[in-house]
Amino acid sequence: MMKEDEKKYIADTQDKIKECSNVSICVMICNIIISIVYLLAGILGHSIATLSEGVDSLIDAGSSLLLLIGFKISARKPDYRHPNGHTRIEYIIGLLISEIILFASFSLARQSIIYFHKLEVNTVPLFLLIVSVIGVFGKIIIANYISVKNKKLCSTSLKVYYKNTLADLKAIIFVAISAIIQHFTTLPVD
Repeated sequence: MMKEDEKKYIADTQDKIKECSNVSICVMICNIIISIVYLLAGILGHSIATLSEGVDSLIDAGSSLLLLIGFKISARKPDYRHPNGHTRIEYIIGLLISEIILFASFSLARQSIIYFHKLEVNTVPLFLLIVSVIGVFGKIIIANYISVKNKKLCSTSLKVYYKNTLADLKAIIFVAISAIIQHFTTLPVD
């Protein structure tokens, strides 16, 4: 029979996992919306930088799905093979997300080098700037949401995801800067 402390721990863990799952779903939906906006803007504006941000946001949505799966696994009750529960899966999920981000970074860098040789200038830098500013605000909202929620939850996976969102924010700012510079030059700054 379980002691009262063990029952409270399990209940607290289940509540934490449910809240982490809700955060993951919300962030996934936001990243899908941002991804669609960036992909459409990148296609319309002939911008590899904007397209790469769209792909990155799509990867972030996939990472959110991975987080959600990890949280669902960690919600399982202890069994004979896992007497302390399944909550340590969160560390593995954080590692997987880090690996996905690293792989995506190398893939996007490779694509940028390939497209650099095509020298296609984007046609609507003001439009791309507006989309980038919207993306910056979207990522700021996502980062703030994760930060606020994770102060209470103390999730390692959400912490990794928060750091990735901050890195995305920096990349989006560079996309905005390239759109500004593109307005004043015919060089393929994108």
